[in-house]
Amino acid sequence: MPDATSWPRRLAILTPPFPDDWRAAIDRLPHNTGVILRGGGTPEQMQIAPACAAFCRHRGRPFLIGGDDRLAWRLRCGLHLPEAAVARPFRRRRGQPISAAAHSRTAIIRAHRAGIGAILLSPVFATATHPDARPLGALRFAAQAAEARRLGLHVFALGGLDDTRARRLAVKGRPSHWAGISALLFPAPVLEN
Repeated sequence: MPDATSWPRRLAILTPPFPDDWRAAIDRLPHNTGVILRGGGTPEQMQIAPACAAFCRHRGRPFLIGGDDRLAWRLRCGLHLPEAAVARPFRRRRGQPISAAAHSRTAIIRAHRAGIGAILLSPVFATATHPDARPLGALRFAAQAAEARRLGLHVFALGGLDDTRARRLAVKGRPSHWAGISALLFPAPVLEN
């Protein structure tokens, strides 16, 4: 597991209900892609987490537990917090990668004050997983991401992204880091003519 200052280029978010072929989905991920296992302490997350953590560790992939600091502590892996959880006390280890969801400037500042290493700033574009959320769009995302970077946070774009859209968000020739669910774990097949 990388330390808190070393983040992969992409984060794939595995969400419940977890597919039976989650190992194959993780194996298909591009190089330099970590995994967040969402679930917030649900029995389903607790059941799959040890195997998923071991699988990612064996494959050399960064692994974060979503929403359960005790489980992340027990498995000695990274932690991803929902936005609301950043304001509450949570358990952490020295050097543990910790990310948090952020949907506003207030959330960015709260993450900084809590000592979070990275944020998943969203939604950048319209997304099927949160159809009622108002997208930031590329310009608002760029402004909020710049502020977060000035505060020392690593920024992942989230919401309606794939490699092509992430390239549109590149800053000064540096590739944008991004997170996703279906675009990474379950990409649409390429149809040949």
